[in-house]
Amino acid sequence: MIKYSIKRIFSLIPVIFAISIILFGLNKIMPGDPVNMMIPTSAKPEQKEQLRKEITEQLGLDKSLPEQYIAWVSNVAKGDLGYSTWKNDDVKNVIADPLKNTVILNFFVLLLALSISILAGIRSAIKKNSIIDQFWQVFSLVCMSVPTFFIGLCLVYIFALTLKWLPSNGMPADLNNIGQWVRYMILPVLTLTITSLAGTIRYVRNAMLDALSQDYIRTARSKGLSEKVVVYSHAFRNALIPIVTVVIAQISTLFSGSMITEAVFVWNGLGQVLLTALNRRDGFLVIAMNMFYAIVYLASNFIADITYALVDPRIKLD
Repeated sequence: MIKYSIKRIFSLIPVIFAISIILFGLNKIMPGDPVNMMIPTSAKPEQKEQLRKEITEQLGLDKSLPEQYIAWVSNVAKGDLGYSTWKNDDVKNVIADPLKNTVILNFFVLLLALSISILAGIRSAIKKNSIIDQFWQVFSLVCMSVPTFFIGLCLVYIFALTLKWLPSNGMPADLNNIGQWVRYMILPVLTLTITSLAGTIRYVRNAMLDALSQDYIRTARSKGLSEKVVVYSHAFRNALIPIVTVVIAQISTLFSGSMITEAVFVWNGLGQVLLTALNRRDGFLVIAMNMFYAIVYLASNFIADITYALVDPRIKLD
């Protein structure tokens, strides 16, 4: 296990290096001029040229592309993610609060979605073709077909505009008030949870159906074991491998955010920050966030591989 982990970590280094080159190149060919974004509109024409020169030198944009890339990689290795031309602040300061908000929001989404999907998926598999199974199948198909923003707007119309139980959007005024956090989080959490349930329930159901059709399940039942032991101790344990894939994928979304949902509910998360950074041509912020996402997903795949061996002893990692 340790030997395999070390090999996988070293194999990820060239992948991260290649991703960094691609992201850096894509950022450079994007239309727009970040320097113009930093020049005050009130500046006189003769001042603008001087400001342009100073800002270009400050950002290191007067150097060649290889020099810019090497300087960027060196700074990132030191913990300096660059300077945000949109916020006029260091990138790490710009993403600090949105990262916290995204993790808080998606933590509850992950908790709810996995709890409901595992219970509903197992129940659907046990009661195949029953009313419960048909309900969750229809629910999954409907939620997969409906756009996320439409689900969010429907919830806003029902609970915020009609019933007036919850705020329609925004962030809590008092960040230390747990009650306010809960009220503002309910609608975005429900929106993302409903969206996540659509595919996850079907995934768990299919994994359980496959496990329940195996010979060892018939053997366990023939031994007189209770149905609860057969389902949860034998079938569910062997169905965990495909389920782990979904769980790890869901965990990676803790740090990625959701642009559409955060835009609908005006939630100050990473998705909303990335969307604004793209619109404002904030190069260092865009690169830093995309590199962060790439590393998170690579780490998720690595954790999934290790988890497979822990869940199923038959899997040997060489």
